[in-house]
Amino acid sequence: MCTQELKIGTIPAVLYGEPAPNIWLFVHGQGGNKTEAAAFAALAAPTGWQVLGIDLPEHGDRTGETDFTPWQVVPELQTVLAYVKRVVATMGEALLEGRVEAAPHLKNRSACRYCPYSPVCGKEFTAKDVELDKTTPQQALEKMRETLEKGGNTHG
Repeated sequence: MCTQELKIGTIPAVLYGEPAPNIWLFVHGQGGNKTEAAAFAALAAPTGWQVLGIDLPEHGDRTGETDFTPWQVVPELQTVLAYVKRVVATMGEALLEGRVEAAPHLKNRSACRYCPYSPVCGKEFTAKDVELDKTTPQQALEKMRETLEKGGNTHG
């Protein structure tokens, strides 16, 4: 399984799984750390999800820190949420602009089966489907923005 160590601001994190538009945020329990997300990621990653584990203050790589209070942790979780939103938005823009490699393409099978964005579009496209869709990337982005502004969650 793909594993990437990173920092979100000053927060040590680890991201498990192949790039995907779906991300679980794994928050460990008392005395835990970000690497505890690996067991959950082993179950989630094969179903098209990434799992992001973080170290809370006084845990894991942050054991020297002493401020584990709600007014410290809540803003950190908001920072992590903003990071996840940016990752998903970037993936959506890449998808809409056609910067998606759907591989491997096997004879008599749709490449959508191997595409990490299949949960976003929700269906396997044939050449006929793609030819019928005249929506430009700008129109699609605008529709997504309108849906988000209305608080909607349309799919498909």
